[in-house]
Amino acid sequence: MLKLIQNEWMKLWSKKATWVMLIITITSIVILLVGTKWISSFDDTDKNAWKLSEQENVTSMKASLADEQLSKSERQEIEDNLKISQYRLDNNLPTPELNSTQSFLHNSSTLLMFTSLFSVIVAAGIVAFEFGTGSIKMLLTRPIARWKILLSKLLTSVSFSIVLGVITLLFSVIFAYLFFSNSGAFLEISNGKIVEESTIGQTLIDYLLAYGDIIISLLFAFMLGSLFNSSALAIGLTLFISFFAQTITMLLAKYTFIKFFWFSVSDLSGIANDYTIIEDLTMGFAITILLIYAVIFITISFIRFNKRDITA
Repeated sequence: MLKLIQNEWMKLWSKKATWVMLIITITSIVILLVGTKWISSFDDTDKNAWKLSEQENVTSMKASLADEQLSKSERQEIEDNLKISQYRLDNNLPTPELNSTQSFLHNSSTLLMFTSLFSVIVAAGIVAFEFGTGSIKMLLTRPIARWKILLSKLLTSVSFSIVLGVITLLFSVIFAYLFFSNSGAFLEISNGKIVEESTIGQTLIDYLLAYGDIIISLLFAFMLGSLFNSSALAIGLTLFISFFAQTITMLLAKYTFIKFFWFSVSDLSGIANDYTIIEDLTMGFAITILLIYAVIFITISFIRFNKRDITA
């Protein structure tokens, strides 16, 4: 199995497109760095202006708490935010500026959209391309179980996705600490106490949560690539669902069945931060749905691959 994975890995990195993906990934981090520096250079806001804004937030939240129609969860959320705002004022602790280590690392997780895109491209093509060109015959005529061949391709796709994510994280951390400085703090309530978020710890959480969507999109593209000879079809359909997932979910949010589709629960970051269109959506439920679909996609991929005609 290790030799099969090594063979797939070598084939993947022998393609110019793979290196282009790597270059684009690193370039996107540089662009974020330059863009952040450029935008922050125009910021001439009074350094103490945050206090006025925070005080306005406190006044607004106190007024909101007077609304008797608030649900228990909504009231708790406002009370927690009120405590944090008051804590900032009492301790002279502003929210990190755009031109800060914390903000740059927080924003860097958005660059994982490139990891998602490139992972889908690789996963969709790693099987479909070989069937399309006929090169799969060289593999399937060898005395190796078909499931091992497909598993090696799947593991190669996943490992490629992880490598791109790690590269994005490492370069982001290096740039964040080289070109920015700590400013203010992100706060959260833990066990009833207000604590400062760990910059690296929260960044790792942001990246891990983003992989819920990345991996399920990769597996869906891999399944389509195993079903059809066209990687373009697999890539196109996967990206279509990814791009319009939020719109579809928004249109069907009032129907209970929508939360049983993988694309409506794949935004684990949004769920963790209580920013989701679907009501009463928990992290445990979302992960369970994603795991079920992951098993379905993988199962279909292996069944189809084992039954495909070698002359296809």
